[in-house]
Amino acid sequence: MLDELSGYGGARPVRIGNGAFDQRQNDVFGAALDSVLLHSRRSQRLPRRLWPLVQQQAECAKTVWRQPDQGVWEARGKPRHYVSSKLMCWIALDRAAQLAHMRGEADLAAEWARIAAEIKSDILERGVDKRGVLRQSYEADALDASTLLAAIFTRVPHEVGAREARNRP
Repeated sequence: MLDELSGYGGARPVRIGNGAFDQRQNDVFGAALDSVLLHSRRSQRLPRRLWPLVQQQAECAKTVWRQPDQGVWEARGKPRHYVSSKLMCWIALDRAAQLAHMRGEADLAAEWARIAAEIKSDILERGVDKRGVLRQSYEADALDASTLLAAIFTRVPHEVGAREARNRP
């Protein structure tokens, strides 16, 4: 810390570095692979040099999706099972499956699609509160703006609403 400096609006003390340097953030894979898919659809091809990146990001998402993290907000404290992080791992594997299909990699496409479906099912089972709303984390019913990503990337809000309507008396 630098006591002799003041931060934004006179805030003190000024910290050196970012507390998130050693945090796990499982949401990054989804944004990266969604971007690759958007680019590939627009150009109607997947550049050969991007395929190793797709494979690496998909395998990372596949490996970490069950693990808690600090989430998109870089929360301090114990890692949690943030719904937005699970959502973005789902997006990563869904997009990787579509990209594998574009490349003619049927086995990888099927594997990644299967895992994407598993993550989606987990989110719908554990990430929706009794009101039918996506919660911040599996451990708490708090709301979180980061779950609004579901409306941009997926059909989850529609599926949650339909499921809740079927369960009403």
